[in-house]
Amino acid sequence: MFSFKYPPTWEEQLDTTGFKYNPKNDTFFELYIKDPGRTGQSFEELTSRIIDDENFQVLMTRNYLLNGREVFVMTNIPVKEKVSEITTEVFVANIPYPSAYPVHGPGFGEIVFTSYDTGNAGVSQGYFDTLLEIVSTLEVLDE
Repeated sequence: MFSFKYPPTWEEQLDTTGFKYNPKNDTFFELYIKDPGRTGQSFEELTSRIIDDENFQVLMTRNYLLNGREVFVMTNIPVKEKVSEITTEVFVANIPYPSAYPVHGPGFGEIVFTSYDTGNAGVSQGYFDTLLEIVSTLEVLDE
């Protein structure tokens, strides 16, 4: 289990893929959080595979530590589609998941914060700093 905080000017909504978060008056930005899962890859293998994906042009990558956990941040845009969208993904490593996890049992995986910004594509990353602030509030409850 984990928790995080988002700005009071944002809202949480349940949609078909889970919870999404966005500024109350901005329909062009969406943030999704994926529960920890295990891919069978090391954190380095996972991030290398993502960087090497030819469907995206990587604009920026950053690595740092958050409370002793590896964090990988990547911002990209699609290459082959005519979609003007900036995607930012933040992977946080070494997050425990419960024994009820259906396939592998208890273990450690990555939590993923993924944002899609169609309003600022190609111009700026309007919520990039806010996204990193949200990630910085991550608290792991089951350690």
